[in-house]
Amino acid sequence: MWNQTGKINRIFFIGLGCFLSMEAACQSNNKQNKPKTATNKPATATASKSAGPLNAKIGAVYAKEGKPGVFDVDIRVKEGEVKTGDKVDVVAADGKRFSFTVTHMRNPYEDIKKADMESGTVYILLEGPADAKFDADFALVNPGGSAGAAPAESTAKFTATINGKNWKGKDFPYSFSLFKKGVKNFAGNKPYLMLAFKSMDAVDDRQLTLMAFTADPKPGVYTKEKLEVLFSGSPVGDIKNPEMWGYKYPGSASGGLQLEITAYKETGNGKALISGKLSGKFVKVLGKGEMTVENGVFTDIPVDVYTEVYLK
Repeated sequence: MWNQTGKINRIFFIGLGCFLSMEAACQSNNKQNKPKTATNKPATATASKSAGPLNAKIGAVYAKEGKPGVFDVDIRVKEGEVKTGDKVDVVAADGKRFSFTVTHMRNPYEDIKKADMESGTVYILLEGPADAKFDADFALVNPGGSAGAAPAESTAKFTATINGKNWKGKDFPYSFSLFKKGVKNFAGNKPYLMLAFKSMDAVDDRQLTLMAFTADPKPGVYTKEKLEVLFSGSPVGDIKNPEMWGYKYPGSASGGLQLEITAYKETGNGKALISGKLSGKFVKVLGKGEMTVENGVFTDIPVDVYTEVYLK
């Protein structure tokens, strides 16, 4: 169901009553659309000899399963060039950085040896330290390159503290939708708002999906029977041992989870902007346990608005 090529398949999975039968579906298949890459290192790896500094924007980052420190990365070169065999750094605005070797490069159609500003989006394989963790809030630079190349503000669509750790969520195609007249034969045909966020951390494959049952998501607090939530996946990318947490009234009403919509504005042409907050507790779907969510925030995220009954 979480195939990126299937719009409605990604959307309709919420409801704790069907969590067990949908465990596998709750895992994102984002990786399947990535080009296959070779993992063999070149005979020698040298620092980039390109003229001038390298600055490449990082898009999606995917950890290679079973290979710590190896990542598939989408990049767009903004300045300079990068080649197979180059030594590079990925660096954040706060100066945090990791050093890697570029071991493979590909555009959407073929293997390549070099990329520059004219290359568009290219896919590279980076090999580096086993403890490396980075995302689209980093930039690709020459070894020792300036942290000023990284985004000054996070590209995350959702940020929160979950069980005491920072968590950042990104969007994906059709991840934000409002069905004003519901979806035929789903969720009792009730209207609902769906907001879904995939972890920006390549190692963490969890996804958070919020469902608020309303046709008019005006500012206010949504909880109890108006709200369902699923937080599913593995924090360490272990697809064989996913965790499933959620909220469904009345089973976890005592957790006090609440979604507060702080702003909602329709902008025409089936679009809207929404902002809000999330706080409270998730409960474990299997077994016992609670997970605390604090300072959850999303701001001006774009929503697709459907004014007629949506047919699956």
